Amino acid sequence: MQFFLQSTAWEKTQTNLGKQTFYRTGDGWSFVAILETRKSARYLYLPHGPIANSPQCFQVAMQEVKKIAQTQKCLFVRFEPCSESIYDGTNPSAFLTQYGYVKAPHNIQPEATQIIELNDTPEAILANMNASNRNLTRNIHKKGVTFRKSQNPDDIEYLLKLLADTAKRNDFTPQSDHYLRTVAQTILPLNAGCIFLAEIEDKVIGAALCYDSSDTRIYAHAATDFAYRKLKLGNPLVANLILDAQKNGLKYVDLFGITLSEDPAHPWAGFTTFKRSFGGQTLIFPGTWDMPINKLGYRLYLASLKAKKIATKLKRAK
Repeated sequence: MQFFLQSTAWEKTQTNLGKQTFYRTGDGWSFVAILETRKSARYLYLPHGPIANSPQCFQVAMQEVKKIAQTQKCLFVRFEPCSESIYDGTNPSAFLTQYGYVKAPHNIQPEATQIIELNDTPEAILANMNASNRNLTRNIHKKGVTFRKSQNPDDIEYLLKLLADTAKRNDFTPQSDHYLRTVAQTILPLNAGCIFLAEIEDKVIGAALCYDSSDTRIYAHAATDFAYRKLKLGNPLVANLILDAQKNGLKYVDLFGITLSEDPAHPWAGFTTFKRSFGGQTLIFPGTWDMPINKLGYRLYLASLKAKKIATKLKRAK
């Protein structure tokens, strides 16, 4: 599976967002690193990276990352080594710990995701979804709803409006309009993404922004019109982007982010159930890890995070 967040398209997106990036490649390894400058620390971040074909290639890549981090006066490198070939069958946590890497204070990307394999017919892929999804997908046209795929960056405006309405109603903060516009304006002309639109009588009532690598489509951002909630648009919208990925020769759809918690009150419980309703399998990642560059500075950084956490708890308790 090719990780989109380690692609040159994502590197270009980060550059267009004003970030300084570093792309390096060698024999059996590559990475996209993003320089993050926060009040708490200056560090390099490798989302879902580095990519490496073996444990040896991984170590070569990390040495190259370390050189850049030292040059950029970073406190640490934060990375997410997802490639299974890095570990060669060993336990990821034990493997990373033996080389002095430490688990980050929190995960940046989700610790688990739902993956749909597309190595079957459209009928078989639909059959692996739950009955409700199958019925909605097969019959939604009877309600006058149509779906189309767009690679016009201007169509991001439909999603922005739907997200704003959803955020206002459900009291959450979506990604900024500037961020999503920049993503669309960067990746869509590169054929590295698309927008799926649900329409009824020429009115857009649902939209989903997807990222495409050479073999994987990521379901990244989506929203539907609350006025049409009885149509349950989200289900056939996702089903259509899955079937389109299969039609276009992709191997996987990554529904991007679920919780492993069985607690029904977990904030992600609802959309985890939703994503699992499309079938597939759960993929668990090793999580986010740090490579300290300045060891004393890194210890002080962790101590400051702990102190802030304690202060926040005390403030809430008052």
